[in-house]
Amino acid sequence: MQNKTQDGKTVNILNSGAAVIKGGSVVVFGSRIVIPIADIPVGEFGACATEGVYEIPAVTTTAFAQGDVLYWDNTAKKLTKTSTDNTRAGVSWDDKGQASAVAFVCIDK
Repeated sequence: MQNKTQDGKTVNILNSGAAVIKGGSVVVFGSRIVIPIADIPVGEFGACATEGVYEIPAVTTTAFAQGDVLYWDNTAKKLTKTSTDNTRAGVSWDDKGQASAVAFVCIDK
């Protein structure tokens, strides 16, 4: 039996889709998001970060304050403060002006 004990800072996921998963992109993993450390080719496993602060695309219709809870809209592929039908991403690590297209988020563990 393989030992599954880990430090929990990364998780290996299988790319079962039809396209390469780009390193640094956002992947929904159950009820949270993870960030691939490098590109994950189709049909292969790749390591994804489960913690840390990342610069991620965000809606340009809302400002975020440091500490706001943020969600990943997997359809629009952007962070938002709207929880309905979205996956919790983490907390805003810094203020984001309404027009800014990116935000820094500390992803949830």
